[in-house]
Amino acid sequence: MHLIPRGQGDNVPPATKASSWGYGTEEMDVPVDSELSLHLIKSLIEDDFDIAQSRYMNKEAGGSVGPIGYLKEPIVTERRPQAMPHAYSYVIKRVMNKKIRPIVPITQNTFYPPNTPSPRRCYNLGRAVAKAVKNWDSDKKVAVVGSGGLSHFLVDEEIDQMAIKGMKEKDADLLASLPRHRLNSGSSEILNWITAAGACEHLDMEVVEYVPVYRSPAGTGGGWGFAIWQ
Repeated sequence: MHLIPRGQGDNVPPATKASSWGYGTEEMDVPVDSELSLHLIKSLIEDDFDIAQSRYMNKEAGGSVGPIGYLKEPIVTERRPQAMPHAYSYVIKRVMNKKIRPIVPITQNTFYPPNTPSPRRCYNLGRAVAKAVKNWDSDKKVAVVGSGGLSHFLVDEEIDQMAIKGMKEKDADLLASLPRHRLNSGSSEILNWITAAGACEHLDMEVVEYVPVYRSPAGTGGGWGFAIWQ
């Protein structure tokens, strides 16, 4: 996988530079563990998950989505250099801090209707990933890293607390009861954490803190959750 910097140059606004920090300042190739990737594909297919795979990511991204579902108007993005998206680049640059290890990127379409997965499906996918890793004939250690946020771009404290409670208590039925019509836009990224929770079901989740960050009287902002599986 290829990573390219963003938000560079003298004319870039400070906020853009700050938000692009996770992409780093230089291009780099990030190795993928193809052996684990193939093992996951085969194992997940045996567990009745229809898995797609790709050999590379497009160097540019952009296009039009909608109107469909909650998208009342089309979202149109001009084509631009993209390479590895922020869901992965942030982990590479911030979490690994340039001490690069091979990765296996697993992508879920949580954001764009109509084919977004249900919370129960996500939790079961996480369980199936954990099963595959456990049965992998290798001495390598595997870390599961979820990417995404809780509720945003509008704060939804009720959904956030339900999700946190379901993950902490390993309550698949509670997670499955999350109203799907409220898991849209950025709040749909909660599904990524539900998948991670399913993969870490054998561990105990300790909630460090939950902070609802409001940026305007209209409720814009995001729910910030901090937790450790150990």
